[in-house]
Amino acid sequence: MVEHLISTSLSEVKLYFYRLYSLESTLDSFYMSYYLYYSTQEFMGIQLRKIRCLVTDLDGTLVRLPIDWDYVRAKIRNFLKTNHPLKPLLPSLNEVIQNEELMRTVLSMIEEEEVKAVEKIGKSPKLREILFKLKSRNMKLVLITQQSTRPAKIALSKLGILDLFDLIITRNIVREREEQLRKVIEIMGVSPSEVVFVGDAPWDYEAGTRLGCLTIMVGNRVPSAHIRLSSFLELEKLLDYIL
Repeated sequence: MVEHLISTSLSEVKLYFYRLYSLESTLDSFYMSYYLYYSTQEFMGIQLRKIRCLVTDLDGTLVRLPIDWDYVRAKIRNFLKTNHPLKPLLPSLNEVIQNEELMRTVLSMIEEEEVKAVEKIGKSPKLREILFKLKSRNMKLVLITQQSTRPAKIALSKLGILDLFDLIITRNIVREREEQLRKVIEIMGVSPSEVVFVGDAPWDYEAGTRLGCLTIMVGNRVPSAHIRLSSFLELEKLLDYIL
């Protein structure tokens, strides 16, 4: 007899069955075993919790911003007179810069390049359609990004989806990815098991899985990720399984 209830997401159980019956699924054998475990535990008294909030990254996830980050890093290295590789950029700046005024100057330099890039973005009717479907099912939508607030809002506006988001967390509010997710959980009043997080970078995957969110990766930067999509638009195939 189970001594206590283990809380997991109903979406995780649904995704196991998606893997079992769909040849199009990208889930690997480890992931299939993981969801098999949780689907069998359902019959032993586990309390299943439904996803209530979708959190997504911006650059590389919702859209690929045309920013030459190597150029930006070289520009900042020259300004700071450092040989630091500045990868990943924001965490590296925290190591290199101790002066807050200097940090604001460098972040303004980055924002300038971000604004130039987002001005080139066009509307994405398909992206709006997918997000609208989520909203129509009472899903809360949140953007977290290491871009600053101004280019982030311009990007969402250019894509035609700004009005669909309930909350936007940028580096102006919190810089570190895990802390951004923690802030979302706090503000939206949800538990990590009620959150699906879509990102593209290794630090996205680490933060999401460490907190216990259902974490989906776009692209192939995290080969070990249990769910990988070639683009955010593929999320449409999973809607019936994450809701």
